[in-house]
Amino acid sequence: MLASLKQKLCKTPLWKLAKIAVNDRRKYNFLGKIKSANKDSAILRILVINHFFDGEIEAMTRLFQSRPDVSILCVTPEPFFTRGVAWFPESVHCAKIAYDAPELEPVRQRFRAYCETLRLEISARFSFDCILTPSDSFYWLREFIVACREQGIPTIVADKEGTISPRSFDVEPLRIKQMFPPISDYFFVWSKRQSAFWLKAGVEHSRIFVVGSMRSDLFATLSPQMPSTLLCFDFDTDAYINNMDWVALGWQGERNWNYLRDAIHRVLLGIATDHPELKIIIKCHPQQVVTDFPTAGLLDQPNVSIVKGVPRGLPAMIADAHAIIGFQTTALLEAALARKPVLYVAWGDLYKLVEPQILPWADSGYGMTWIQSEKQLDEALRRILNRASGDLPVEVDRSRLANYFHQADGHVTERLLDCLEEVVGKYKADELAV
Repeated sequence: MLASLKQKLCKTPLWKLAKIAVNDRRKYNFLGKIKSANKDSAILRILVINHFFDGEIEAMTRLFQSRPDVSILCVTPEPFFTRGVAWFPESVHCAKIAYDAPELEPVRQRFRAYCETLRLEISARFSFDCILTPSDSFYWLREFIVACREQGIPTIVADKEGTISPRSFDVEPLRIKQMFPPISDYFFVWSKRQSAFWLKAGVEHSRIFVVGSMRSDLFATLSPQMPSTLLCFDFDTDAYINNMDWVALGWQGERNWNYLRDAIHRVLLGIATDHPELKIIIKCHPQQVVTDFPTAGLLDQPNVSIVKGVPRGLPAMIADAHAIIGFQTTALLEAALARKPVLYVAWGDLYKLVEPQILPWADSGYGMTWIQSEKQLDEALRRILNRASGDLPVEVDRSRLANYFHQADGHVTERLLDCLEEVVGKYKADELAV
């Protein structure tokens, strides 16, 4: 009832005006503090759009601390782009209409004028040379990209979605091409496979750099330590299957993973009860909608904690874990990079049906142990916890990690910075030549 009322209020003009006013105050408070982020000796200044980009920002921050010639400023969608959220219609929010549709021209022009003012407000305090963003499909960012390009400031997408499933690989590039055609100057991607994704979405080959995953630097360089936790990556009930063609699949059953989630939670309850000294962390996906845990007694255990949002320090959480449990998330692949015991939980009729269209973590080569029943998960966890010598390395095949990570050697962020310097240097040279 309250959720429904809130949804209705969020669509009223008064609510939108109040939201803009509150976020304007936050924006100007942030702008007033920007100078502390500047480095007097910085030659390359990067404006980073932080939309679930925290892992990459963590990797960049670690590198740039030793680089006085580089400065970064991170801004979040709110409060800077709140007007876009308020002004564009619901059909754009839900991607039910192409962003470039003629009927949206008035709101696009209005928002572009705001974005030009926003560019001036930011650059007066932080004269940035380029924009680094995880995507340019965000409707609230596109006019800002255009406003900056008109001033000779390039935008580079550092794609953070490097593990696209076969189903999404088939449908998402075409949807992006239709709804939000790529407009950035360059795309930095994890692998050749991801390069093919963006070629399919309409990006020219010359605009794509295969660099790798910045986040992988954090995992590839983790130091071994004595573990003290279990880490479980939770997931939405329709995760990775919300774009399936159910008619073509001929599936008549429930279209959710409730049975998998419930089984994992039951096993964790048993482990928490039998090992009160062990801390169990259930990490929700940053954009997870369903965050209830119906397994009776799970959340009553003092050694079970739920982590929501996008916390920094995920590599440290992985380093501290006896084992990492999950389903289709990229985080399992990153834990495999860190040479941790990774348990990939997947079974049931629904899984068998959609397996060819989701990520192939059950196959060998990805550094995971495929768990195919609730009993097997319980036995595997207890076996790991009962090791007398602690966190022994698990010898599993990791040969196919390179399919997604290109070079996960701990130096991806350095290579990305080299590419950024090349791109920005080219734009500055072109500007001087005019």
